[in-house]
Amino acid sequence: MALKQKELAYAHVRQKLLLGDLPMGGRLREDKLAKEIGVSRTPVREALNQLDAEGLIDLVRNRGAFVQTLTYRDVKELYSLRALLEGYAAQEAAQRATPEQLDQLFGYCQRLHEMCLQLRESDWVEFPEDLQKQWTLTDVAFHLLILHISGSPRASKIVADMRILTQLCGRLWIAPQTYRRYWHYMTWGDHLRIVRAIARRDGQTACLVMKKHITAARDGVLKHFPRDLNQPLRELPQSVRETITQMEQFTGSRRRPAGKRSAANRATSNRDAQQASS
Repeated sequence: MALKQKELAYAHVRQKLLLGDLPMGGRLREDKLAKEIGVSRTPVREALNQLDAEGLIDLVRNRGAFVQTLTYRDVKELYSLRALLEGYAAQEAAQRATPEQLDQLFGYCQRLHEMCLQLRESDWVEFPEDLQKQWTLTDVAFHLLILHISGSPRASKIVADMRILTQLCGRLWIAPQTYRRYWHYMTWGDHLRIVRAIARRDGQTACLVMKKHITAARDGVLKHFPRDLNQPLRELPQSVRETITQMEQFTGSRRRPAGKRSAANRATSNRDAQQASS
């Protein structure tokens, strides 16, 4: 039961991050989240610890949990990595997609098109909240289905986390008039071209369009994003640091301290130096 409550809390916070319900730097209050989910604060605290380890939030001692605050460099890197990974996934999906999966992808495109028409025929500057959530969930489902079809669960997990981080800033830095007149139609059009390429088994085109699609989103966000390239590099999440440590131990890539070389190594080095000087 405790594990299920933690999973509920974890999924609840991830969805709030994905839908843009939590602003960058916003505080995550355990008591408020626990009330929203209907659980005690303990599973919420455990879920926040996991999200902190994944680099999606920041736990600050004696202050609490906060949504990540991204820098210009963070945003550029996240979108660029997504373009590479999702381009690869689209190329693989072109060789693996079943007719049923293609129908599902075309269905997502149709839903996006219907919402684009609703936006065009209205006086909205931007989608109302309920339709914006539908748009976001449909868009995310499209991308994650392609990752699933590609047969790479590792890439799916990595991209899902990066997607949450890029979602924190995506809508925030795109001008509303651009969003209304161009952005949604561009998204729908790119999605349709990607699916058509996958249906033709044209992996190269699917990869190319996917990369351009995500790169265009990156450029649209960065156009108005605060530019501070002097920000220090963010510390790697705990889970990544642990993986690197395990890899170093497995490959033996950690260097020995300079003063602890074996006698044989010192002798070899001295002999090489003597030969070089003669």
